[in-house]
Amino acid sequence: MLKRILIACCAFAAVLSATAQATDGYRLVWHDEFDYDGRPNPDYWAFENGFVRNNEWQWYQAQNAECRDGLLVITARRESKENPGYNPASEKWGEKRERIECTSASVITKGKKEFLYGRFVVRARIPAARGSWPAIWFKGSKYPWPSCGEVDLMEFYPRGGHAQIHANACWGGDNGSKWDSQAVPFTHFTEKDSLWATQFHVWRMDWEKDYIGSSRKHGA
Repeated sequence: MLKRILIACCAFAAVLSATAQATDGYRLVWHDEFDYDGRPNPDYWAFENGFVRNNEWQWYQAQNAECRDGLLVITARRESKENPGYNPASEKWGEKRERIECTSASVITKGKKEFLYGRFVVRARIPAARGSWPAIWFKGSKYPWPSCGEVDLMEFYPRGGHAQIHANACWGGDNGSKWDSQAVPFTHFTEKDSLWATQFHVWRMDWEKDYIGSSRKHGA
């Protein structure tokens, strides 16, 4: 169960609480417009570091996240350097890699901003290049994964050789993680608008005690 929720990376973030009068009965309780230059505000944002999950290629580091022109820009780079945690005798995949071959950033609110219920809104433009895996996702902060729960508001990655946009929910079960997933072919969007991947879109999640729902607004 998601006891508290933390936000992963995004280009604009807002959280609205259903405790006062505003649009749909919500009021704004926190937001970041990234209308400053430099690293994301340390009062709101933290960074994952190193090889973190899923046997992924990238090494996460704070240097790949920068605020400029009213945006949070996360850049994946091809760069080769030594893995400071390299251990050839280790059984851990991240420690067995002698070198880092590409870097990126994972920006999170863990320990900074955590919420129980509300409306979560992210305006983002996502990369659709081969090999990219952009994601806007939420994870509970009280227990280890998967017992903490996870909600993927948006993920882009291929399945069966075809690019797809995914929305997922995950929770802990008796034999590991349980998933409820939905996927839409990327062509569903690009056939309607060939410039879809070059545009910003608004992604929204409404989280109540017994309900989680998500939506996307085109070309916002």
